[in-house]
Amino acid sequence: MTTVHDKNIAQGLNQLQVYHNILYGNYDKYIQVIDEESHLRTCNSFVNGRLHNQPGFSVIRKFLAENKNGFRAGERAFGFWNGCGQAAINYFSPTFSDIMLYMPKIVTIGGGTGAPIIIQSLLQAGASNLSCICASMDSGGKTGIIRSDERDHVIAISDLLRNLLALITSNNHQKNISAFTDLVSFIDGRQRNLGYTVYYALLEKYNNDFLKAQDHLENLLGIKFDGTAIPVTADSSNICFKTKNGQVFHGEHELDKQSMSKNLISKVWLNPKVAATPQAISAIQNADYIFYCPGSLYGSIISNFLPVGIKRALRESEATKILITNIVSNRNQTHKITLKKYLKIFQKYTGLKKPFDIVISPNISQKRFEKKYPKTAKSYNREHAHFIGWSKTDIKKFLLRHCEARSAVAISHHQVSKKHIKVLATDIFSITPKLNRLRHDPDKLSKIIRRIIK
Repeated sequence: MTTVHDKNIAQGLNQLQVYHNILYGNYDKYIQVIDEESHLRTCNSFVNGRLHNQPGFSVIRKFLAENKNGFRAGERAFGFWNGCGQAAINYFSPTFSDIMLYMPKIVTIGGGTGAPIIIQSLLQAGASNLSCICASMDSGGKTGIIRSDERDHVIAISDLLRNLLALITSNNHQKNISAFTDLVSFIDGRQRNLGYTVYYALLEKYNNDFLKAQDHLENLLGIKFDGTAIPVTADSSNICFKTKNGQVFHGEHELDKQSMSKNLISKVWLNPKVAATPQAISAIQNADYIFYCPGSLYGSIISNFLPVGIKRALRESEATKILITNIVSNRNQTHKITLKKYLKIFQKYTGLKKPFDIVISPNISQKRFEKKYPKTAKSYNREHAHFIGWSKTDIKKFLLRHCEARSAVAISHHQVSKKHIKVLATDIFSITPKLNRLRHDPDKLSKIIRRIIK
């Protein structure tokens, strides 16, 4: 004879299965269960109201990440408590650590202004607890002044702080966010940056343990970062590069100085050689997805492959690797760059025959862009720069030899072939109305990224 208690257990397990389906993104089964169980219709409206913005499972992930009380927290969020037997909870209640095991581990590699946009796009797509790796060899600007004053005994933290700022979600208190951004951006009469000063002091206090420094900032300002900002190396070093005419330069500040030069870069290396941080190596080895962010090709991206240990980590990683291409060229780095050149450069510095699985690029060629947006194109031409985009013919030629094409609608991580690279040409940029500047659009990118990481 079936008792009320048994029915509660069965009902509870059924509801837990609903939770399981949402967590894994099985929306069709979820909706089917919703239709069958009238007492869960409130959940239907709750999730459907958000499916246009982010997958239902990412809502749960985010809630559970903020409320470390296991499944009970998830129940209360979705109104699952009614009729759910205590025996079922005891029998099938995953812990927070169990849930975290099923969350995709996402790594970004990059700095400058490009990485923060990709971080923002990922967070909008429902990702959380990101590992954001960036170069720490910058020798220009305010960072260069500090490193020079310290006789090059400290790492650069400019990209680290930019990524930290991007990891602040809208759920945090706005006053605290403003306090942190004001702290990072304030410059005194001697051109010293308060944020840099505080962060360097924290690194000294914790013997270069950047994780403890980040924790201290969270406690100090009451801000919760949705991930970790990781320097690729904790040892002081500088980027050196050689150009096609044989000139050799030392320091990333020279990359900026030579940005309008026709003398293209042919080789980059670090001096002295340094080891990668264990955290960067571990994040890459254990990642499910690695995003190569747009930005200075050699200064913000390739420089991350140079510390000892990164190539091996990339080789051992089973992550799906995604390259988001630049949309504006840099004269001495990416002038007239093609997909084939991108591939060769990444192959050279990662040591991988297939350094990325998916390429996300604009769906308009340089020629079409200049015709459609002449004012913007002319503005960049004055800086010896141009729009980066390829025609369908250009992409097809690349695909015939290296990969396959996918539309934004069709792409998913299940479709990524082990042999081929996918090129996803789609709308990824916007133009600022006043200054006519091109920017990767986080809203557009988040929709594409969501299809990849779901």
